Amino acid sequence: MPNDQALELWVIQRAQEILKREGLILVNAAQWLDKKGTVRGGHALREAIETSLREALRFKRPETSAIN
Repeated sequence: MPNDQALELWVIQRAQEILKREGLILVNAAQWLDKKGTVRGGHALREAIETSLREALRFKRPETSAIN
């Protein structure tokens, strides 16, 4: 269980970081009707999400034993 809680906390913090950084850039570009900036912001957001998913896969989950 502690590993699950650590993963959950990490996921929440990571999502907040991504939205604060890449999400804000994307929103600003969209508000200014900057098509190239919007595309770049969308790509940066997607890459940040992909990277965080790869990082999440590195978390080791404890093995669960079968209950007889």
